[in-house]
Amino acid sequence: MTITTTDYTAWKSAPLLELVRTLAVSVTAGNLDQVPDLAAAAGTLQYRHDWPMHQGASGPRPDSGLPDVDLMRRVRWEANSFLAVTAGEIRRAMGGKSLAGFNLCTVPAELPVDDDAPVCLYNGLAGVGSLLRTIARGEDARAAFQAVEDRAVHNRPHPIEY
Repeated sequence: MTITTTDYTAWKSAPLLELVRTLAVSVTAGNLDQVPDLAAAAGTLQYRHDWPMHQGASGPRPDSGLPDVDLMRRVRWEANSFLAVTAGEIRRAMGGKSLAGFNLCTVPAELPVDDDAPVCLYNGLAGVGSLLRTIARGEDARAAFQAVEDRAVHNRPHPIEY
């Protein structure tokens, strides 16, 4: 299944960050039709936050034959850490294993019961992922928003890079 979304590469970083925040809040509230746009916008913002994550010299290789590993690799390579998938696809690939063991998280935070429900599966180590995680868990997202804004909008180095 191919999902068509808006191409967010031409967007300025500040409005893109605000869109990611708005979409994350909306998806967390149950508006799952916005999952593809959340994944696409967050992936584009992640490029501005950090160098593309986990994109090795050999290119995308989600072909290990292990469904859980391949799903993790798809998230990291195909989508720069943010991928729209269905809840059923996650359940089938993980086979009862914890997403956290693969540094993966979802928006909404709990997988919907409906296997056809879309979710945003993302790399929990991604800088933009910290914003999604706080929103999905219902936590105060101001510090996470500021951290992403500092890096992706204002191009300030991460504190450990000083």
